[in-house]
Formats: sequence, structure tokens, C-alpha cells
Amino acid sequence: MQIHLLYSLGCPKWGEALERLKEILVENGITRTIIITRIQNSEDAKKFNAHGTPSILINGKDIDKSVRGKPCTYSCRFYIDDGKLSRIPPEKLIREAVDEALKNEGRTAARRLFALTGGIATGKSTVLTMFKDMGAYIIDADKLSHETLYKSAVVHKKIVDSFGKEVLDKNGIIDRSKLGKIVWKDDDKRQLLEYILHPIIISFGEKIISDILKQNPNATIIYDIPVLYEGNYQNRFKKTILVYADYEIQKKRLIQRNKISEEMAQLLISKQIRIEKKLELADYIIDNSGTMAQTKKQVEQVWEEISNI
Repeated sequence: MQIHLLYSLGCPKWGEALERLKEILVENGITRTIIITRIQNSEDAKKFNAHGTPSILINGKDIDKSVRGKPCTYSCRFYIDDGKLSRIPPEKLIREAVDEALKNEGRTAARRLFALTGGIATGKSTVLTMFKDMGAYIIDADKLSHETLYKSAVVHKKIVDSFGKEVLDKNGIIDRSKLGKIVWKDDDKRQLLEYILHPIIISFGEKIISDILKQNPNATIIYDIPVLYEGNYQNRFKKTILVYADYEIQKKRLIQRNKISEEMAQLLISKQIRIEKKLELADYIIDNSGTMAQTKKQVEQVWEEISNI
């Protein structure tokens, strides 16, 4: 994907502002090609198929719907940024446009791009390993989340600003267990954390998808997203796969795996959309309540279907 920001010859300050905007976008996880171009006149704007300047183009398409003035005129554009008139495209406008473009790009670039989700402790990792053994390319959103926490200076600063220094360990690194205890007890803080992390995680994931398709344009890609339905991401994918387990089995596994109380296990499970609701939303269901052999048979059936789409 290419993001093109245009500004006019007569307003060099716009160019300076767009350079800063580019930095902000990169810092916040939009890592696609960003080009800034200074145009000479309205004819140049027409060559780029832009309505005016400054202008935002995604893959050559002018995406801005907040134009003020006549189409294809020179220096005609204004924006509303935080309730005020501005001549500089706001970050939010570009982020929304990029998100929409990525969604559309994902639908067309990968014929077999599937999401896998499930409740906590339903056995997603087991099922993913089976799919990988059958030839699927796997993307793990949890691993991307971990990388984002530790590798992104912007995320580190936003989390410390939002949750305080008490989430850091003695070395100044974000302690996931401390952060987890805060967000699982407070829905507002959990949503705030997701707001900070998800745009960058999605961007990292899109980069991985792009790299996979360069190696194998016919790849079958399974993207493990625990909060698929909570974040309303399902429309990005060809189909969705749900790993299901009976509630009592799920709870027992969680208690044993995390070494927590039954009360805490119930709390963690309750923070996700009820598994019954996910059953209604999923295209494919793998019941992982039984034996490994029973689960594998279901995975093989799903694999046969999705690899032939």
C-alpha cells in the first residue's frame, strides 16, 4: 500500500507539517510507504487525481471526504481537526482511511486469509499447531502484542502515561502481569489498552501478510485473534474459525494453566463475549472439548475446505 500526501508550492509550511504527520503515522504503526510531494499547480493535482491540496491518496485514490471548495482547484482544501478548521490532514482521518484500505486490500490480496479465535483456554494453540503442520501460515496476534509492548517506544510511553509507572518492572520494562491485573479488573482500562495496542498490532500483521504473499501468493493464512469479535475485526477475513470448549472444561483448563482460583477464572472468562454468541458468528467450529484425535479430525475437515477456496 502507498500513502501519498500532497501539498502545494505556495505553502511550504504545509510540507513541514506533513513531514511531522508522516513521523507520527510511522510512530503509531502505519509503516506502509508514505510519500510527500509538492505540486506546482492545479494541473499537477489533476495528474494525481487529487481534488486539491493538501490531499491524501491511498493507492492512488483520493480518500478525503471533507473537501471544502471546488474539485481540482489549487489550494482549496480545509479539514476539521478537533473541532477547528485546519489546512493539514488530521492523523485520525488518515488512520481511518488506511484502516479501510487495509481491510479492502486484505480481501483481495489473500484469497485464503482466515481468522481463528476462541474463548480463553479453549485450546487455540493446539489447533493452530495442527493447522501449521498441515501447511498453513500462522500469524499470532498475542505474539505481536508482546513485541509491540517491548519494541515500540511510542506504545511504552502511552502505556506509562495512561497506567502509571507501577506497571513497570525494576528495569523500566512493562510488566505484563502487572498490566494484566489492572485491565482485567477494569473494562474501561482494558479498552484503553486495546485502543493503544491494536492499531500497531494490525499494522504489524498486515506487513507479515504482505511478506507471506510475496513468498507464496496462494498461501493459506490463519490469523489467531483472541478478540476477533470483541474488536469487530471479522470483516477483514474470508471466513472465521472458532475453537470451542465446554464452559466447565474451559474453566478447569484455565485454573490449571494459570494456577488461579475458580473465582478469577470465572472473571477472566466473563470479560470475553460469551462463547455461545461466538458460535452464532463463526463460519467454522472446532469443538476441542474431547480427545486430541477428535479435535484433529475436525481440523482436517476444516483444512480441506479452506485450502480449496
